[in-house]
Formats: sequence, structure tokens, C-alpha cells
Amino acid sequence: HLVQASYDEPDGMSVFGELHSNTEFDTELLKIMFSKGDDGTKSVGARRKAITRKPQGICVLDATRAQNMAIVLSKLKVSSEELCTCLHELDFGNSLLNIEDLELLVTVLPTAEESKKLLEHRNAVEQLRDVEQKVMPFCTLPRSVGRLRLMRFALSHASLYGGQLQRCRVLSSAAEEVRASTEFRELLSVVLRLGNFINHGVEDGKEGARGFDLASLSSLGTFKTGAVSTLHFLCLTMRASHTDSDFLKDFRASLQHVHEAAREKVPMLQASIQSFKTEVEFTAREKQLLEEGSAALQRLKELVNTLEAEQQELQTSVDQAVQQVTDVQKFFSVSDKAAKNLPPPEQFFGHIASFMDALSGAWQEIEKNPKRWQEFASAAGTGSKATRKTMPPGKLAVDLSGITGESGDAAGAGCKAGELEADDMRSMGSDPVVKASTEMTKSPRLTAPAAGPSKSRSPVPSPKQSPRPSTKNLSPPPSGKVSTTSSPKPSPRCPRESPPTKPPNQSAKAGPPRRRTALTAVPAEVLAMRAEVGAARAQAAAEAQGEAVPTAMDKAASGAPDAASDAAAAAAA
Repeated sequence: HLVQASYDEPDGMSVFGELHSNTEFDTELLKIMFSKGDDGTKSVGARRKAITRKPQGICVLDATRAQNMAIVLSKLKVSSEELCTCLHELDFGNSLLNIEDLELLVTVLPTAEESKKLLEHRNAVEQLRDVEQKVMPFCTLPRSVGRLRLMRFALSHASLYGGQLQRCRVLSSAAEEVRASTEFRELLSVVLRLGNFINHGVEDGKEGARGFDLASLSSLGTFKTGAVSTLHFLCLTMRASHTDSDFLKDFRASLQHVHEAAREKVPMLQASIQSFKTEVEFTAREKQLLEEGSAALQRLKELVNTLEAEQQELQTSVDQAVQQVTDVQKFFSVSDKAAKNLPPPEQFFGHIASFMDALSGAWQEIEKNPKRWQEFASAAGTGSKATRKTMPPGKLAVDLSGITGESGDAAGAGCKAGELEADDMRSMGSDPVVKASTEMTKSPRLTAPAAGPSKSRSPVPSPKQSPRPSTKNLSPPPSGKVSTTSSPKPSPRCPRESPPTKPPNQSAKAGPPRRRTALTAVPAEVLAMRAEVGAARAQAAAEAQGEAVPTAMDKAASGAPDAASDAAAAAAA
């Protein structure tokens, strides 16, 4: 392999003339490495020899069938001989066996006809193809298909039992939760009143429909105006009634198994339990085919005892679950006729699960934009009816019981002094009363001055302490005249002093009698408040007619006496 090799002695001017190496050159190693000896060492042709195809042998099975068997057998963690030994002895504790491999193996086991053809070569197995050699142990094993089925059920019965028992418990739990949930009953009560009001205009809930099918819950989301549906009204109602707790969270927690029960079909559950029972019966029959006293028979008896106990518990659980679901469906039925024609349990629980999801969606919409939905609640409380219900007269009354005279007696003859009657409040308007009463409750309580001649007036709240009431919602009196004071009606709860009688020499004037009101029982602050309200109405009426009316501040600046001061002075006198 030397190119242009020269056999002459090289001169000293060439590199070959200076090559002098002390490295040991092992010729024996070279011979061994490149020789083709019979001692088993590799040679240059070893790789080419490894890829040569082995003789195929006798082919008994079909090519496609043989290929499928080879694929499944190659996935097993044990050889076919070891697997057949476990099947013969019914050794269920081998850790190398798993359910998936056994299920695949069942599909490729040789049929009776294929086993008959393979058994013809049982004395010359080494002459068969590789696949046929691996399949041969299953042909020689008695009842290989039945034993493989038994082995598969022995490895899978625990998981099957646990899963089916859990499905039964889900149905039982869902039925108990639907029947016992107080949140669900409260929602159904509001939905019934909502339907009666929409359909019949019934507001008190004593008339109209007395029940409804749970399928009606799905229509709450379809009854809407724009993006607002009755589900949003239901959410606002529940949020207002349960301000101290998370109603939606409690509602979903009380029905936590309903969604899972809605996905469960009772006929399929009963069919799977029946299939479990069939496998248990097959296992029990296998005992009769085993030899007495063998280790396989003892293992099989222990397995049968366990399987029969599991099958009995499953049957009891499914019967109890079906009965509970039937009872709860009858409990929510609207009539005896409906109780006799019950829908499937998954449909019953499906209505409730869909309602829970729709209510949760509406609830989240309100939480994302609370200001938008607060407008509805605010608008619902602006009417006169809502105002009377939410803000009764007692809430607007001014507690002036601390205002006493010089003698220390409480003004008002044994009742709360200065308590405004509902008629007086309505006559003066709601906004000024609330505003004035708020200012008065914030101001310190005053003491009436001692009786005696005095030109000084009683203290009146300054404009800074009691600002002039707003005239936005005030309207002039129907008669067109402006009144600076209003005579309160006598209250049956707070009897007032009887009016003084006329002297004998004074003649009565013609015309209707005029009601007299003693001002000694009314505190000065109340009179001042009424005077301010009257002045506000007068100003509103004057502005409507285009006239200018001096306010209390203008009068105070000019030194002119105002109505509030006169009223306070009269009360002090």
C-alpha cells in the first residue's frame, strides 16, 4: 500500500535517511488483529456476517397474523414460557405482569384451528419460525384463554370495584345535597315569586303558581332585556339578602357532587356492575376445573371470596343510590302524575348543574362591573313606596329630649320633644327634612333661656351650621301663596297643652274655626327648621315667577328680623 516505494538507500539529505525510532513494533498484535482465525476473535468481515438473514424456518401462521403476534409478544416483560407458568399456577402476585399487556395478549392468542396446526410440530419446535416458537407454549397450556381471562380480572378487580363504588356514592351524595340544601330552596322560593310576578302580577306570593318543574330554571337566562336577565335580578336579590356571607360560594359548596352526578348515566353504571358480577361468576366456575389440593385452587378460592364480597357491596350501593335519586326526584315533582313519569337522573341533575353555572356567570358579571348594577338598585329605591319602606318616619325624627326649660321638665309633656310627625314631614318635603334634621343632630343641644323681659332673641343656627336647604325638588304650594310657617298636627302619642280659652267679653269672629297651636311645646330648633323650609319654598316660587326674594342671610346682613328668629323668640317667650 506504499505509493511509489523506493528500495534504494536514502541519502542523509532526505528525511527518510534521518528516521531512527526506538518504538517497539509488535508484529504478533498486528497478525492477530488482521487474521481470520477460528478462536472467536472478530475480523474485518464480522459486521457483514452479523447482518446476514437467518434461515426463516417453517411458517404455519398467516403473515399478517404472525406479525401482530410478534409485536404484542415483544412488549411483554417476561417470556412466553414464564407467562404460561404463571397462568398454570395462577400466580397473581408476579410484579412483571400488568393489565395492559394481558389485554393485548388476549386479542392475539392462537385460535383453535391455529393451535391444531401448531401442535402438529410440537416435536420439532426448533424447525418452526421464531413467532411460531413463541406462540407454542400457549397451545400446550390447558384452557389458556380462560386462564388468561382469569388472570386479567384478578389484576383489575380492585380498580373496577373502587371506581364503580365511587360512582354509586356520587349519586347518593348528590341526591342528599339537593334535598338538604337551604340555599337551593331559598333560590327556588325567589324563582317562584319571580315567575308569579312576571306571569300573573302577583307580588305577595300567596296567589299564582305553587310549584314548577326544574326544567324552568333554564329559562331564567333567556328572559332578558338586552344584556340584563332575570338571573341578574336573582343575583342582586341574593347579594342584598346575604351581605355578611358569600352566598354563591355556600350555594356551590352545598351541591358539590351535582355536576359529577349530571355526567353519570344510571343504566351504564348498572350494566358495568352486572358485568362485574358476570366475571365473579366465571371465576367461581373455574374452581371446579382445578385439581383438589393444588396451590392454584387455594389461590383461586381466596380470590373468589374477595370478589363475592365486593360484588355484594356494589349491588347494595347501586340499589340504594337509585332509590335515593328516585325519592329526590319525586320530592321535587309538581304533581303525582309527574312523579310517575320521572326523567333520567342525569337529566334531573343536569338542570340543576346548568342553573348553577348560569347563576355563577351572572354573579361574576355583577362583580366585574358593580357600578352598572348598583344603578338598578339605586333606581329601585328612589320611589315613594320604596322610601316609605326603607326610611320610616321614626328614622327621620329629631331627638331633642335634652332640650329642657328652666324648671328641668322635658318639653312635650312626657314624649320626645321635637319629634316630627309623618304628615308634617311629607308636607315639608323629604330632602329639606333629612338635611335639616341631620344638621340639627350634629349641632350641640341648646337650653331654653329663662323667662323674663328680654329683647334678645333665642339663638338660631347660623347659616354655616345649617345651610339653606336645596330647592331642587321643592314646588310652590297649590294656592300660590307663600307660607313661612306650618302648623303641626297634634299627635296622639304626644298630647299638647290645651289652647287658652277666650275672655267672656271677647266675641267670636265669623268664619270657620282656626286651629290654635301652642308654641311652648315645640323647641326653637324645630321652628327654625320649619321657617327655613318655608323660606326655601318661597324662594323657589319667586324664582319660578322671576321675582327676587331676600334670603335669610340677606335679612341677617341688613338687620331685618327673619321668620326663623321670630319663631325662636316666640318659643322662648
